[in-house]
Amino acid sequence: MLYVMVKEYEKMSAMPSDYYFEIIRQGYQDNGINTEPLNEAVANTKVELR
Repeated sequence: MLYVMVKEYEKMSAMPSDYYFEIIRQGYQDNGINTEPLNEAVANTKVELR
């Protein structure tokens, strides 16, 4: 899975909505993809936004 941001936003950190995150997490699980990197990405974003 790949998500590419447009240039003007690619360096801007932002938290996904809970709904969006849950949809992505469910897609990972449905396809047997480890969700730990996804959880780490959200944790890192929280740190960046402080």
